[in-house]
Amino acid sequence: MNINKNVSGNCKQKCEYIFDYPLTNLVAQNKGDHISFKPDNQRVSPVWFNGDKYDVKTLKLYRSSVHAFSGSRSDAELMIEHVGVTSGGRLMVCVPIVATNTTTSILDKLIRSVSQLAPTAGGDAGEISLPNFSITDLVPMKPFFSYKGSLPNSEMGDYKYDVIVFNKDSAIHFSKDGRKMLKNLIDQHEYSAHPGKNGTETFLGSRHMIIEGFKDGEGTNVFFNKSGPKKNASGNGKDEIYIDCQPTGVSDDVVMVDVPNDNIDIDNDEITNKIIKIIARFAYFIVAMLIVYFGYKIGSGFQDTTNLQETAIQNQ
Repeated sequence: MNINKNVSGNCKQKCEYIFDYPLTNLVAQNKGDHISFKPDNQRVSPVWFNGDKYDVKTLKLYRSSVHAFSGSRSDAELMIEHVGVTSGGRLMVCVPIVATNTTTSILDKLIRSVSQLAPTAGGDAGEISLPNFSITDLVPMKPFFSYKGSLPNSEMGDYKYDVIVFNKDSAIHFSKDGRKMLKNLIDQHEYSAHPGKNGTETFLGSRHMIIEGFKDGEGTNVFFNKSGPKKNASGNGKDEIYIDCQPTGVSDDVVMVDVPNDNIDIDNDEITNKIIKIIARFAYFIVAMLIVYFGYKIGSGFQDTTNLQETAIQNQ
């Protein structure tokens, strides 16, 4: 899949990516053409995407990147596979990795552990424990692209994943030594780009061609979320209504509406306005009552004064 900035439209609600990844250990395996990392079981689903909660299934580290970025590839790519709690759908979050002159990163530590414990294909590195490690550390808080497509090595055939992919300029980093270790540790994957219809690209697997992100082979529906992901999965434990909207010229976004427990769909502004109106009406009533009261008192006082004057005259 060649990612460039020629997108089909912007996407906000439907490809909203909210996460709250917990601290975790990782069980690593050397798969030959990639390294897999399996996190601890999650007690609370850490991801919210397009109206569904997701658990993390596995992380996969490839050399070089599976995606191309304006025709070029990054040094490596991390794919984070999620499974929908209710829908069973699959979400893949793809992060490009670039080698820099950095010292030691989290990725360096993970690669070094696998290199020491599972240096050959098929090796099991067992559990890797890094202090205070969370998958959050591996996800850029940057804008991303979103599309539906099949993915290599997914064990799902031609099933269309929801795919989030960050651009190369939002890559996470490892050291040049880390790149060298990864090169010695796993083979470069065989999913190379080949020209397809209308200048698109496909990935050629070992046995069959996998269409990558192309609907009916006629072109890619790639959307852009300029807001990027959000931390803290705010949808957990709430009732939600999802309204499918399809405005002309933009993505078929889903608008999410939070519904309180009493099923009254009132937002904060509306509540505030209603409170102000109630207070204003009450104030008007109080003012009116005060006017009537003082009017009555003034009238009563005037009447009493008149009566006293008439009594005085009669007594004379």
